[in-house]
Amino acid sequence: MVKKKPEYLKNIIIWAKEIAGWNREKQKNFLNYASEIFRLALLQNYQSEELVYKKIDANGLIGLVFQNLSVVQMY
Repeated sequence: MVKKKPEYLKNIIIWAKEIAGWNREKQKNFLNYASEIFRLALLQNYQSEELVYKKIDANGLIGLVFQNLSVVQMY
């Protein structure tokens, strides 16, 4: 994608510089959150729905899934 649209790379660099300004604890929290979301997406992709307890909808909202019956919006 970067080859076709170099502004994506520019945005990534700006974003990385912003995160570099965060303190260590905030960076650790972000990495923990990101790795958990990645893990859940991977499980969902492998059709292991019973292990997925959070879902992200098309608007980026996160909800908790209780007993795979319903989604409760958190953010």
